Amino acid sequence: MAARLAAIDLDGTLIRSDGTISARTRAAVQGAVAQGIEVVIVTARGPVSIDVIAELLGRLVAAR
Repeated sequence: MAARLAAIDLDGTLIRSDGTISARTRAAVQGAVAQGIEVVIVTARGPVSIDVIAELLGRLVAAR
């Protein structure tokens, strides 16, 4: 069975300690989306910060 969903934590997983997202991570997320995998962010942060992260990913991750 192929993966259909990737739930990714922000701090220390998607976002590096300096607050950026690496090119490698961005490419992995884009690759997952290109394969039809729904990518969601899992965090205790508020919705405003999620919009900023989604923008950093090029709007490939839907803020929820």
